[in-house]
Amino acid sequence: MVYRSIAEVRVEALGLKDTLKRIFIFDYQFDESKSLSEVRCRLEKSKFEIRNPVEFSEPLGYMRNYLAGLYGESLPESIDRDNALAVRSSTVHPTMIYFLFLQRNDRGGLLILFETEYSWYSYEKILHSMRAFNKNAGIKSKYVGLFIPSQRELLMEVSFLEGEQTT
Repeated sequence: MVYRSIAEVRVEALGLKDTLKRIFIFDYQFDESKSLSEVRCRLEKSKFEIRNPVEFSEPLGYMRNYLAGLYGESLPESIDRDNALAVRSSTVHPTMIYFLFLQRNDRGGLLILFETEYSWYSYEKILHSMRAFNKNAGIKSKYVGLFIPSQRELLMEVSFLEGEQTT
């Protein structure tokens, strides 16, 4: 199936009928956690639900095709379950945020935050909340960019998005 935009990609593989609102891209490094299995254990204790990372193949495939050449590193052709971890909060329904870790080397890799249309978070709130998520996961992350599916646009180092309040 070919999609004209990721806004058309229904996350049906995840058992949901929601669309993706924004996709935040981060580089991450292990800190207190030294592996994805340690990240997994820490997040399970912090009330996160582990998902099958392969469920993200379709939106990741679209991103790979669309972002080719825009983002400095290429996205993987497929998701290797041994080097990937997908989680969501188990306390919020419907799901607003999914996290996908793609480990590139023994120091870390790429962290993709998928925000669904159910989210009411501002851009700033998500970036601010990453501090707590990083601590829970035992990692450090660095913001790389934001992909807005409805606009099919990658924004790098955005400090304020039009139409959002900075509260």
